[in-house]
Amino acid sequence: MKKSQVMYIVGLALVAGTPLAQAQDNHSQIAQIGNENSADVSQAGWQNASTIAQTGELNSVAVQQAGRDLQAVATQLGSNNVITQTQSSIGNQATATQTGNRNNASQMQQTTGLSAGSVATSEQTGNDNNTVQEQTGAAFVATLVQTGNRNDSRQQQTGFLTSGSVVQTGDDNHAIQLQAGRNIYSRILQVGTRNFGLQHLAGGLDVIADITSLGVGNYASQRLDGSQLRATAMQQGNENFINQQSERYNNGTAATQTGNRNYAEQLQQGANLLATITQRGNGNFGRQTQTTPFNYNGFNNQATIEQDGNNNTALQAQSEGVSNRANTYQQMNLNTSTTTQAGFFNSATTYQGTNSNNADITQTGDFNGATIDQGRP
Repeated sequence: MKKSQVMYIVGLALVAGTPLAQAQDNHSQIAQIGNENSADVSQAGWQNASTIAQTGELNSVAVQQAGRDLQAVATQLGSNNVITQTQSSIGNQATATQTGNRNNASQMQQTTGLSAGSVATSEQTGNDNNTVQEQTGAAFVATLVQTGNRNDSRQQQTGFLTSGSVVQTGDDNHAIQLQAGRNIYSRILQVGTRNFGLQHLAGGLDVIADITSLGVGNYASQRLDGSQLRATAMQQGNENFINQQSERYNNGTAATQTGNRNYAEQLQQGANLLATITQRGNGNFGRQTQTTPFNYNGFNNQATIEQDGNNNTALQAQSEGVSNRANTYQQMNLNTSTTTQAGFFNSATTYQGTNSNNADITQTGDFNGATIDQGRP
């Protein structure tokens, strides 16, 4: 038999250390329509509020609040959905909305002292989706939107003044954001099927990372450490791969791939380093390595790879130097370019505009310059 249940509960808080349990103006509102839905609310502290609305069957919500001015909202439409919300400290907000079946959302906000003001939002539409949001600190913003089936996301933030955003549309996509420090911003946008995005931002001030994958079976990984770092990865097509790592200070890393089965890898250390890879076509391979540690006075190097065509390979390595420039442009197919530089103020440029060419540049020392042009149209 169909069952409808609506409850309004006021004053669930208990104050530790008082002779008698006293209500502290906490509020909880529960509305349930359907069969065998469950809602469990525990509130301790002052002026906390929770709102639960469930329509369907076998849905479950658990809310635990301990602190002041905490707000939790849980909404579910469907069957066998689960929401868990755990909050502490002051002024945190958590909102979870699920439409479909067998979806799961977990939100945890845990702060200490005067830390306050974190916001977590999760919205899932479809079936068998899963989200986990964990915030420890203050002034976090975590936003997660998933539309489709069997998508999985995890957001973890430690510190303060960080922001993470995940949007996934399609099926079987995975996104992970791990952040520590302050003034960190990360975003993952994935549209398609079986895409995977990973961001690990463990650093200091003003770190920004962005991943966009459109297609099937794309992989993108970003790992940043330090301050004033930027990383951008954009893929459109199928089975593309991007791996970006950047350490120390003021480095910029960008990779853009259009086509199928392209591979881009960028590894950087030092300061004021810039690495860019752009690949259009299928089966292209690009790798850039700038590995001079900052305390070895390696900085201000730039490496650029641009490949148009199919099955091209470009390798660039710069180390132990200052203000080196490496540029590669390959048009058409089956070309190979290798550039290696160590020293100060070196410059190497390679242009290949036909098929099956091979170019190799190696420079050690200072103020060297090399240019190779093999039939560029």
